[in-house]
Amino acid sequence: MKESRENTRLDESLLPTPAGYRKKKRTLCVGLDIAWFGGAKNDPSSHYDFLAVALLDSELYVQEVDCLRIELNNHDLDAEQTAAGLNELIKQYCVKADQIVLAVDAPLQAAFRGLPVRKSIPTKGTVKRRACETYLNCKRKIIDDASGGAKGWHPNIQPGAPLAPRVMSLLSNLSSTFELWTRENSEHQKLIIECFPAEAIWGAKRLGWFADNVRASTAKEYKKQKGKRLTATEVTALVETVLLPFGRVCKGDFWKNQVVAIVLEKILKDKSACWKVEDSYQGGKMLDDVVDTLICLATAISYTAGSAHVWQDLNFPEDGHIIGPGRMQELLAGRIGPSTPLSQGI
Repeated sequence: MKESRENTRLDESLLPTPAGYRKKKRTLCVGLDIAWFGGAKNDPSSHYDFLAVALLDSELYVQEVDCLRIELNNHDLDAEQTAAGLNELIKQYCVKADQIVLAVDAPLQAAFRGLPVRKSIPTKGTVKRRACETYLNCKRKIIDDASGGAKGWHPNIQPGAPLAPRVMSLLSNLSSTFELWTRENSEHQKLIIECFPAEAIWGAKRLGWFADNVRASTAKEYKKQKGKRLTATEVTALVETVLLPFGRVCKGDFWKNQVVAIVLEKILKDKSACWKVEDSYQGGKMLDDVVDTLICLATAISYTAGSAHVWQDLNFPEDGHIIGPGRMQELLAGRIGPSTPLSQGI
């Protein structure tokens, strides 16, 4: 019988394990929001990927920040255009780094199930949840119960298996440079890790990064802007509301004043036809991409600082992993809350 919320207690077995590098090194952190299928046929605004990078020195201070929106001609089904854009950014900054962490908003690992090739609108029975997703969902519910209920903060998990063909193509294009994360190669100098922005938002809430008066609907408002025209002030407010609480991944105010501020400045100047029309901006995927990419970037930074967490079913390690920012063991220690100094995230 399920325990009542009042009697639910947290212990180490309910929490994701700590993840990240053990040693501080100069690191190029990269976040990528990838369109799994290259965008919808009748929605030109969905034919884009978004990249953001932050160069950290050996003391984990942010030195440089950049971002790139990549237009996907003919849907870029082989992911060569995105791989080229990524490699160009890496080329600019990797000479100043000892290692690279690329966090991608997409399932990157899945055990073989004999399922048909994944389609953008899958039919019933053609997609399945991976072991890591089932594991996350089970543990997350108990953690939420111990906190008085999810109250809308829970991530909605869509099945990750089989992998999307375009994501598989990206991994193939990068295979000569990067290693896909496993527990065995978690210290590799060029890693690709999987990030799930909705899980990261949930984890940030549980760790007390969001102020108590911020509702889940407010934090997730950036996902509800499709079809709306937004002013620069509105774009800034939507982005900062969800992203500024992730400031704990950086020392001092670097996340707010450099990472988020610089990317906001760049996207507000971006004149892409599907994004900016005169003095207004199009809500929807092109806004979502920016936020989700920066959450991936926050996860890469957190991994670099040795302060991330990973959800993985150890009985099925080949069936995926999900890495998010922050160490959930703080829930046991009681060192959480909106008043926690940003520097404690490192």
